[in-house]
Amino acid sequence: MIKIFIATAILMVSELASASVSEDDWLETACVKASLELRKGCEKECFIARWEKYKNMCSETGEYESVLGSYIQAHGNEKEGQEILLKVIKEKGERHDMRLAYGSLTHSYLSQGNHELAKKYAKEGVVKYPNWYFGYLQYAKCFLAEKQYLEAKKQLEHSLLIFDREPMTYALLSAVEYNYRDGSKSIGETMRDTLSLYKKALAQGKYKIVFLNKLSVHAGVHSALALNENKLAAWTLEVFRQWFPEHTKEPWYKELKDLCSIVFEQRGLKQVFTCEEVQKLFNQNMNPLTVFGEGHLVEKSD
Repeated sequence: MIKIFIATAILMVSELASASVSEDDWLETACVKASLELRKGCEKECFIARWEKYKNMCSETGEYESVLGSYIQAHGNEKEGQEILLKVIKEKGERHDMRLAYGSLTHSYLSQGNHELAKKYAKEGVVKYPNWYFGYLQYAKCFLAEKQYLEAKKQLEHSLLIFDREPMTYALLSAVEYNYRDGSKSIGETMRDTLSLYKKALAQGKYKIVFLNKLSVHAGVHSALALNENKLAAWTLEVFRQWFPEHTKEPWYKELKDLCSIVFEQRGLKQVFTCEEVQKLFNQNMNPLTVFGEGHLVEKSD
């Protein structure tokens, strides 16, 4: 999931930049520029060379090392990136903002399947920065990976108390709702609550973020199909394919696609995407819940 992580790193860099506006305008500019370079997807050597010029300006803040370590590990050298980020945390300078380091280490260890270290740095992050909503999201992902859904929900709800307009929070909550079954709800109620959270995630206006976790995509598609919202299920898979084509070869995506095909066939439906419809959403970051109105992405076959 390396390329998906790059997008996550961009979000964290941007958040840290906005958090330092009042104290260090130059640092905000440096982080924003770094984020833009990440977004452009320049080659590793190109980014490192460009980021080097901010080293002196970022002196004693830990920002230079945090961004560098995150970028290096996102481009395949996780050990080197982890060493840089661990050094940032150990130094603990007075002006250090270590949120990016904690977030990146958490993701890195999660991607390696090392849940204990992932939880260790996620917990340290929220203890040190109790008002860092993104830290609670990272912590929740650790529990999701271990299928500890109640604990994941607890962390996500804590994140919501701090910031209630983050699409990823609602996306992960939809995954928790879909996967946690304690018998207190009927299947229909679970599907309705799951879809409601998935739609709320999309309604925040940055639906690409919703796709950063496959569990939320899985929950969204299944609940949409269960409630006969065929166009939303079909749209989710199609736009995910356009955003992250490298992940469409993974088994979970193929299973969802096959499921949609079977359900659509059983319901006498066929996909009728037009280039204009999908590209309108894809290029303009527009919300699927409003763009198509009452129209359908699938219709009855002849």
